[in-house]
Amino acid sequence: MNKLTLLSVLFVISFFAISSINDPRNPPVGRTGAPGETTCEVSGCHRGGTFTGKVNITGIPDTVLPGSKYSVTLIEESNAIRAGFQLTAINGSSKAGTLANGVGTSIGTQLGKEYIRQASPKNLSGGSVSWTFDWTAPNSLSSGDSILFYFVALASNNDGKENGDNALSNKKKVILKLKTSSQQVELNQTVIQAIGNQLYIKSKVNLSSISVINFNGSVMQHLGSNEIKATEFTFPLEHGLYIVKLETADGSMLSKKMLIQ
Repeated sequence: MNKLTLLSVLFVISFFAISSINDPRNPPVGRTGAPGETTCEVSGCHRGGTFTGKVNITGIPDTVLPGSKYSVTLIEESNAIRAGFQLTAINGSSKAGTLANGVGTSIGTQLGKEYIRQASPKNLSGGSVSWTFDWTAPNSLSSGDSILFYFVALASNNDGKENGDNALSNKKKVILKLKTSSQQVELNQTVIQAIGNQLYIKSKVNLSSISVINFNGSVMQHLGSNEIKATEFTFPLEHGLYIVKLETADGSMLSKKMLIQ
């Protein structure tokens, strides 16, 4: 291989290495603001923005059950134009539970932790944007009984550069419940199915909350404890993919994806 060819190969390798680091579809992990981590708002990355807003997650109750799967929705509400995100769940300094890809997300690992992030950035619509994915709680923890979710959303001006952007960060602490309540056992047997354009729910246990959320993060149906008088419900819905979330008075929760055709 002559010197010119070698230099060309090295240039191509360097170009793709740099591109992968800065590629908004594949951001580097370890940017959630967890202990020992920065966010994406650091020197050499996104910086200089003054956007205001907040980032939160829904679908994770304050107490989670071992081995249970939860449908998580991360929502950024801000005055930015474009957004990305990154989240990790840890117990001590190690990962807690298992993350699974949703639409438009990707998984990465580093130093014993697992991260989920955008596979492609999204533009905000009406001041908000969201991603939905699954998280399965661990069967046990090595340190105490708590799990911490650290998550960051990027608030971007969408100019294709790193200047003028800033990060919005938050965290959530949950407790791993080591014993499954009798209500959770019964709740896990709930019938949730689509019948035509109707969502049908039949529960063996009294419910305190029913929420039906579309994949844009909008709540399409919600019933609270004062409205629930029975354990059998039917909701008319338009065609699309929904998250159905049920909760009982003792905090037991069930979350399921449903397609209405």
